[in-house]
Amino acid sequence: MAEAEAAQQRGPTGSGMFGRDALLRVRRLASRHSQALFSGVSTDPLPRRRTPAKGVHLALSGPNWVFLTVCTQNRVRWLAQASVQRALHDLWRDTATAWLVSDYLLMPDHLHLFCAPRDWQFSIERWIAFWKDQLAKTCPQAQSFQRGGFHHRLRTDESYAQKWQYVRENPVRADLVEQPEDWPYQGRVHEIM
Repeated sequence: MAEAEAAQQRGPTGSGMFGRDALLRVRRLASRHSQALFSGVSTDPLPRRRTPAKGVHLALSGPNWVFLTVCTQNRVRWLAQASVQRALHDLWRDTATAWLVSDYLLMPDHLHLFCAPRDWQFSIERWIAFWKDQLAKTCPQAQSFQRGGFHHRLRTDESYAQKWQYVRENPVRADLVEQPEDWPYQGRVHEIM
């Protein structure tokens, strides 16, 4: 009787292609394939962004002010120097003008600035890459930046004022000065408001 049950499970060919053995092989195979297919796939309900989003959504109506942060490579502290500030200010004023820089502040390992598009043919990423390249060519004290930057479009002048106040207080929070106006590495290039 046991032999008859085994034959029935093996199927007509007697090879075991059908029945319980086949089912176990299919389950093992499916398990291996699903692990391979879904390895690296996040099961988190909301995936997190690891790099900044590309581009800035520009509007035909309303302000197109952008708050931008750019960090030095490996957060090396070389930005807060008078020669670097002078070179960047001149670049943003005379050469890298596809986006107009308004207020800016240089910290030792990152910078913050507010900008607005002047030439809509240039993406913010292309403009950032351009002035970084120009700075490297014209300022011997300049070192490397991290790729790209982090940007956020501001929708109101109130938002601009709040961000600027926060930025101005960075040197105070970092114990570099006692008052925001004491920090020498800040300025305004263009009026964009």
